[in-house]
Amino acid sequence: MILKKNILTFFTFFCVLPVLAQQNNSAGKGISLSINLPGIIDIFDANLTAGAEFPTGKRLSVGFDAGYIYSSVYFSWSAYTSGYIIRPFIRYYTDKKEEVFVQAQLHYKYVNYQKEGWVNRDLINGVPSYSEFSVADNIKKAMGLHLLVGGRQKLYSKTSGLFIEETIGFGVRYKTQDFPLRNTSSIRLFNDNKTSYFSPVLLMNVKLGYKF
Repeated sequence: MILKKNILTFFTFFCVLPVLAQQNNSAGKGISLSINLPGIIDIFDANLTAGAEFPTGKRLSVGFDAGYIYSSVYFSWSAYTSGYIIRPFIRYYTDKKEEVFVQAQLHYKYVNYQKEGWVNRDLINGVPSYSEFSVADNIKKAMGLHLLVGGRQKLYSKTSGLFIEETIGFGVRYKTQDFPLRNTSSIRLFNDNKTSYFSPVLLMNVKLGYKF
């Protein structure tokens, strides 16, 4: 239920972003599209993440990053890894050339690490009566708030729409790890319990994008 509410909230936010940009684009600036370069080679949770930014005023803009997680080395035995990342943000440029900015960003991450294996059933004096092939899920979620500073540089020429963007910052995330049962096998396969905790994070990112 909580997951569905979060997805609905973010989806509503994304729908409102283009409307805000169209109504407040008094400066005549264009929309920017980008791709996060480090995510592709992220050895922990490899992801393909793209973003969009919509101007809402002379120096203010809103936007989001959204990505698909397709691989992970957190669990080398994982038979299947799948998840997504959603990060809506609001940004303020400190100069007219839009080369330096500060940004506040929300973060939501959902990943399912699947494991396959044999689970011993009906133990009698420590000896299993039979073994059953089972599939288990390890669900990890993270929600957080990030504060960033960054810079944007145009590539090739001052009139080019192509740019590279670097950001650095910090944040705090609330992380949970759960093991939904599939034939009562999840806890046995993962040998772990549900956990939740807060964690500080240091953030660095590089984007390649184009401003229309």
